[in-house]
Amino acid sequence: MRCWWWWNNSAVQGRFCHRWNLWWGLPGLMLWILLLAGPVSGQSVYYPRLVAVITAEESPSGPLQQAGAVDVDADGNVYIVDRGNNRLLKFSGDRFVREVGGFGNEDDQFDDPRDVDASLTLDILVADYNNERIVRFDRNLNFVTAYSGQSKEGDLVFGRVKSVAYSNQLEIFLIDDDQRQVVKLDRLGNAPLFFGSPEEPYGQLLDPFQLTVSTQQVFVSDPGQAAVLVYDFLGNFIARIQVPDFQPGALDWAPDKELLVLNKQNQHLLAFNRHYQLKYSLIFRELTSPIQDVAIWAASGDNIKRIYVLTEHQCRIYEYTQTNK
Repeated sequence: MRCWWWWNNSAVQGRFCHRWNLWWGLPGLMLWILLLAGPVSGQSVYYPRLVAVITAEESPSGPLQQAGAVDVDADGNVYIVDRGNNRLLKFSGDRFVREVGGFGNEDDQFDDPRDVDASLTLDILVADYNNERIVRFDRNLNFVTAYSGQSKEGDLVFGRVKSVAYSNQLEIFLIDDDQRQVVKLDRLGNAPLFFGSPEEPYGQLLDPFQLTVSTQQVFVSDPGQAAVLVYDFLGNFIARIQVPDFQPGALDWAPDKELLVLNKQNQHLLAFNRHYQLKYSLIFRELTSPIQDVAIWAASGDNIKRIYVLTEHQCRIYEYTQTNK
């Protein structure tokens, strides 16, 4: 019984399989990993406190129509993409600052924006789905450049972009919804690396939904196989995170080295540590609308965390510490 527990330990499996694959270099021997870090007796549950609500009613285009994604930069500025109005909005706290967009394929226009990444603060990335590109803005929402799915030679690098994230090395990771794989671009938007495709022997993605990155790893939620798949920056498959009754959706990497994953099955937010073990759950009282996306932020040195919970028509801002159960 003790030996069986040892093998079912998620950290043991992840480390063992990662080292087997990277150190021994024997292709075909990377093991599927089931991380049995699911809810256990005594697991902590927290109930964040609602402190503000963003509706964008004061913006030129009016209230949020079909909000799809939210992110927060290091200074606490909030960025939301509204698919219904094809726009990107910026807020300082819950105060409206600026919006850009409108339907089209010009520099500051979108056709169904799906995701936004503001993790680097100075640059904002938007996944412009039907235009098959990533649009880059500065922090004031001035257009900088766009990365097209077509290479200079006319080859197709990626199609419709479902999710996008920056690494701390200025590399761009995206989900190509057409090929069901992850594409990595260098800081110039070139030299693509592909991984997670159905043709690969390990770490195949079935229905990738969203991705986020830590300082060393890429996390991809895949409701098609009820798991979050973990890769390194070279595209090597490391681990699979699964818990009982799990339908992963939105996810975000927290500054204190926690992975937050929305379980669409019950709208709870699950927090995993860097060893992929479940630490605690967040439950949002009186929230009935489906959650579209989540983002986390905490001021430097502050133990109060802010969770930004996005529904189609609101961004609800919650606060919690790991004492308000």
